[in-house]
Amino acid sequence: MLQAASALCRSADAHERFVGASVLAQLGAPEIPFARERFEILSQLISTEKQASVLGAAATAFGQLNNPRVFPVLLRLKQHPNPEVRFGVVTGLLSSKAPEAIQILIDLSTDKNNDIRNWATFGLGSLIDSDTPAIREALFGRVEDEVAEIRGEALVGLTSRRDSRAIPFVMKELSAASVTSLAVEAAAEAADQSLVPALLDLAPRWKLDSELLQTAINNCRAGRKND
Repeated sequence: MLQAASALCRSADAHERFVGASVLAQLGAPEIPFARERFEILSQLISTEKQASVLGAAATAFGQLNNPRVFPVLLRLKQHPNPEVRFGVVTGLLSSKAPEAIQILIDLSTDKNNDIRNWATFGLGSLIDSDTPAIREALFGRVEDEVAEIRGEALVGLTSRRDSRAIPFVMKELSAASVTSLAVEAAAEAADQSLVPALLDLAPRWKLDSELLQTAINNCRAGRKND
């Protein structure tokens, strides 16, 4: 499979190169077999590739190699004008706790593309448990994002880190005409008694996860996270 993916990455056909890079991203996951070989194949591909979809797939595979040598390349690609490439950088780094990876996610959490901002915020807020001032500030910067899902991801990340600045924004989300599951999840994480009235007001019109809502109410009534 490694040999087949390598051959595809050298193909003259862009779709075949895309498939080759995508296979290398998933080869043996979650382990990283043939890490050195994959690094060399992807390095060569990225150094010559012009097609955005292929670069995005290669960036995703590259970021998953858990190799510090990938970061200078990904730092360059995170500024690529095509969002497919920048999205590939995000998806490659989602669960990495390396400081360089976290900084790239912080940078891309302000991207003009909604999907990139969303996944970067999700990565910072929920997929890593690191808690630094830089991560908190990046998440706080998204609590008034134009996209509700991004606001919700940011609030979940902040409340899970016990950042009290999130509470007024959780209250605002719970009182909105349309309330997302992420807003209720953030309330459950916050476990703040001031949110109980808003959660009780929400109950009659809540049509989604009733168990999640009850958990949020219970946690907030208790004033602590119900582990």
